[in-house]
Amino acid sequence: MAKHCIIMTAYKDVSSINRFIDVTPKDWGIYIHWDKNPSTFGERDKISKRAVVVSLKKVYWGAWEHIDVILSLMRIAKTDKEYDYFHIVSGQDYYAVNPLMIDKRMSESSECSFVEYFTIPYQRWKKPWESGYGIFQYRTFASYGDIRFGGLRIVNKLFQYTQKLFPFLKRNLPAMELYGSSVYCSLHRDFVTWLLTDKQSQDFINSLKNSTCCEEVVIATLIMNSPFREKCIPKSFRYIPWGRDGLTLTEKDYDAIVESQCFFCRKIDTRLSLKLVNKLNVFLLENE
Repeated sequence: MAKHCIIMTAYKDVSSINRFIDVTPKDWGIYIHWDKNPSTFGERDKISKRAVVVSLKKVYWGAWEHIDVILSLMRIAKTDKEYDYFHIVSGQDYYAVNPLMIDKRMSESSECSFVEYFTIPYQRWKKPWESGYGIFQYRTFASYGDIRFGGLRIVNKLFQYTQKLFPFLKRNLPAMELYGSSVYCSLHRDFVTWLLTDKQSQDFINSLKNSTCCEEVVIATLIMNSPFREKCIPKSFRYIPWGRDGLTLTEKDYDAIVESQCFFCRKIDTRLSLKLVNKLNVFLLENE
């Protein structure tokens, strides 16, 4: 049996997180970054003591700090134990299949990572990130607050417009093939070790400071420009209902989740998803 660990970023809904922990095998590691948000920081102490919980930074929507804390959790996990697989999830994820089946399917895949990548330019990202190129080129204020709202939204848009008017203010595109993906994926230890120690990898990650949504490009671009390119399976095994109004999963999503044969599903909410979680728990027990 392979050694697995969960890498989770979270900032709310401790009840849902603890339910996730309860169904995680006892020999799996669980590493959680709980956001340094003053309004919810007190909830951190309610997280199950099974998990290693740290609070390193305040992580705003789309900020570079999101990928930074994920990598920090991986470093902590690697110091604790030699894990074979690292599963990146959010605090709103839940198991879509029994974890023992995850171990079986991954162990049969010859030390591969699972990242559902796509090439950039990517037409679905046409706006506002210019088919993905803008993530690499535009500097933003995402590390200083939520750029989706209020005065910071206006200032950020003006800053982006200024960079469009004066292209010399933008970053140059990296001299490599560019890819995008969801940050939620499952990575083999060999790639994780390279990701955390290779100088090219570290320089690339640091070059994206003060960008927005760089977590959507870092892992895919690096794995496809690494010695582990051929060990990347282009599927993340995450059930996420992109493209519909409201991503929160309910009991109505149960059949689709089970039929997807994914590892994890999101978004789970204690108030709206409890019936779904209860049904999934029965499914997990019946399919060990």
